Amino acid sequence: MAQVEQAFSEFITRAAGSKCSVELDGAELHVVLNYRCYGGVENEFVELLKFALNPIVDGGNYLIQLDPDTGDPDEASLPIFLGETGTDQQYAQKRFACDEMVKWLEPVVSPAHLAAITDLIFEDFSRRPPVTAEEHRPIAEG
Repeated sequence: MAQVEQAFSEFITRAAGSKCSVELDGAELHVVLNYRCYGGVENEFVELLKFALNPIVDGGNYLIQLDPDTGDPDEASLPIFLGETGTDQQYAQKRFACDEMVKWLEPVVSPAHLAAITDLIFEDFSRRPPVTAEEHRPIAEG
């Protein structure tokens, strides 16, 4: 939790008028950040926060940035994909897409079919790409 607090402390310090609430719910971390800034969705403070969180996110996840000033409710939500590697960030993007999909399909698609669709979307993550030299961890023989 200290790593998380450190990651958010710089954001809160640098983003004027920011307020933060952090809640741990089992393995899920729920964070609400209220801040004001100029520049819309491209914001240096958000980029700094993403940079600070990437190494401590386990396997890829996402934040959702809400920007109510867009004037268009469909454009007010922007996912920010987190993860230490590009593969982790792709996983986060798929996770976000599936979470959104489930909200809309759950009332009209059977649980078995929904699970099958989700499994298909994540199938390529069970066959991870070859590891790079820096990601390589020796496998114990025996």
